Amino acid sequence: EVRYELGDSVSVYAQLQDRPLSDADLLTTPQADARGPWGISGELLSQAGEALAALTFTDDGKGADERAGDGVFTATYTLNETGQPAIGRATNFAYRVTASNDAQEQRIAFGGFQYSHPAAHLTGKYSDRLENGSLIIAAQVNVKQAGRVHLAGVINNALGTPIALSQHAAELEEGLQWIDLPVYGLLLGNAVGPFTVGSLTLTTTQGMPNALGEVAENAHTTAAYPPTAFTDKPFNRVNLLDAAARLQAIANP
Repeated sequence: EVRYELGDSVSVYAQLQDRPLSDADLLTTPQADARGPWGISGELLSQAGEALAALTFTDDGKGADERAGDGVFTATYTLNETGQPAIGRATNFAYRVTASNDAQEQRIAFGGFQYSHPAAHLTGKYSDRLENGSLIIAAQVNVKQAGRVHLAGVINNALGTPIALSQHAAELEEGLQWIDLPVYGLLLGNAVGPFTVGSLTLTTTQGMPNALGEVAENAHTTAAYPPTAFTDKPFNRVNLLDAAARLQAIANP
């Protein structure tokens, strides 16, 4: 995972490997270093570099460690209120892992994740409708603090193949609210339905970094709309077409 919230358990994995002798060895599978014994320790760091907690690594096959003695060491940390960002915000946490042996050799590696505190969450309730020849998927949202949110989803056909990516931003008031996810009908006219929202995520966009929400998979299946229900007219939102052209120019200078 790239993001977690209060109460989530974060598992960190570490494996000691030989350094490649040359660039040609970078794609080969490294073997465990025979020199040892090695001890592995770690610590959790705030975005400012402050040490928040020690990480205890084990290779005993218990808890999140799947197999004892396989050389993959595991540490688990449950996020609490220490370092939690304000509601609607997010912060980055890092973890530093150190391996040392009796020969005074030391190896250090870093990783990280986002500690997110979204101001709104998907409730799991959805609906769908047709509007001007396009598909509109509505998602219910529980808003804890009023503000701007961003909804993004991948739409699959009946075979499970992704055919469209849709996103929409809105200002929502506190309480249970609904936000629409529009899918332009021209994308769907030749596709086989009913359609499935293969993945969906709600992000709180009240500061940087944005507070990412969890990803809901196979969140909703629509009614079986006939292909003739969707518009066959070209997309004519001039502002969005201009923005797409600018992004395309940046991607392919």
